[in-house]
Amino acid sequence: VVAYYYNASQAWDGEPVITFKRESLYKEEAVPDYEGGLLFEIAPYKWQTHSSISGWFYRNCERATPSATLFRKVMDVVSKNGNMLISLGLKGDGSMQDCEVAFLKDLATWTRANGAGIYATRPWIVHGELEPGQKSEQVELDKKGIVFDDPATVRKGRLKLHEGDIRFTRSKDGKTIYAARLSWPEKPFSVSSFSAAGVGKDLNVGSISLLGSSEKIEWARTESGITITPPAKSPFAD
Repeated sequence: VVAYYYNASQAWDGEPVITFKRESLYKEEAVPDYEGGLLFEIAPYKWQTHSSISGWFYRNCERATPSATLFRKVMDVVSKNGNMLISLGLKGDGSMQDCEVAFLKDLATWTRANGAGIYATRPWIVHGELEPGQKSEQVELDKKGIVFDDPATVRKGRLKLHEGDIRFTRSKDGKTIYAARLSWPEKPFSVSSFSAAGVGKDLNVGSISLLGSSEKIEWARTESGITITPPAKSPFAD
């Protein structure tokens, strides 16, 4: 079936993608879906996970996931070479709930500002940095999203994301590096990957700008990294 689908797609305008869970296919044949799990490091292959607004089926909005929480997951997943699928639990008549409509509006606003750091990007040397003073909280799940006969297994499971964590991506041509802090900073913060001992120590940083904003960014590079002073107003303040 898989071979037929791929062969038939040669006559279509576009490149089809098949996703799978657990041990049904090889990752060379299709894209593995880790069923809500997160990877702890960058994967050497494309992968997918998923989340939902209010549930995998119709459920009222009382326990809806905040938009900011899902956006943090998106940045974490993309920084590790993954894609994020987000489910909407529609009503019986096919319409969306108010919380889902609100999320899609938030998503439109968020991607207008941050889309350049997500779409068509690639992983950087490292996926990110842990918020200073926090500890990595990971719960590894051996049976979650197992890929059949996978020699390049990447540790996966549940991962706590902190507001001050940073996630990296890069442009396809490698000329631009995107550093996304998982919440808006109220004071200057540092990116230690560009310190004298960091993975980006040999990279020349010519300029720094904020996606979604035209304000000039104040920054300085020292032995401990790049210190960035955020503008007084977030691009999402309105």
